[in-house]
Amino acid sequence: MVWFSNVGLGEPMEEGDWLFAETQSAYAAVCIVDGGYAWEDQTRRAKGKWLVCKNEYSPVILEVDQKSNYQSFKKFRAKVIGNALSFKNNILHYTGIYGDSFTFFADYSKAPQINGAPVNYAPSKAYDSPFLNADWDSGVVYIQKGKRSLILDFSSNGKKSIH
Repeated sequence: MVWFSNVGLGEPMEEGDWLFAETQSAYAAVCIVDGGYAWEDQTRRAKGKWLVCKNEYSPVILEVDQKSNYQSFKKFRAKVIGNALSFKNNILHYTGIYGDSFTFFADYSKAPQINGAPVNYAPSKAYDSPFLNADWDSGVVYIQKGKRSLILDFSSNGKKSIH
């Protein structure tokens, strides 16, 4: 199931095998790879709706990007639709909007792969970015932007420090 909010999100539009939506500053695309979809009865939900996979085990692809990376919604849709996608023998191959290659084994026979490498389920870092860093299972998170920094310590002897 995929949630589509009615707050801040435009009405989803279907194009090919994809559903597209936009917000004030981003575009989103969703593809139910196998078996199609239906919308849940909306009378139960006041602030959105659920897209329900007809095949509950279908892979689902979600692409989201900033509007500023595209000249128009049409260009974003064309980029997504133009990406390589195949699903045969329960193996999904997909090339994302930034050129990364994803392989997903829908029968769970292998771990998913990104650019040919299996997904690491036990990484050394929980977060590893220019602004947010944390070693896996350390309980300590380092946040930094420019000269400002914040250390959040959720370990058993934890304390919060602002610099």
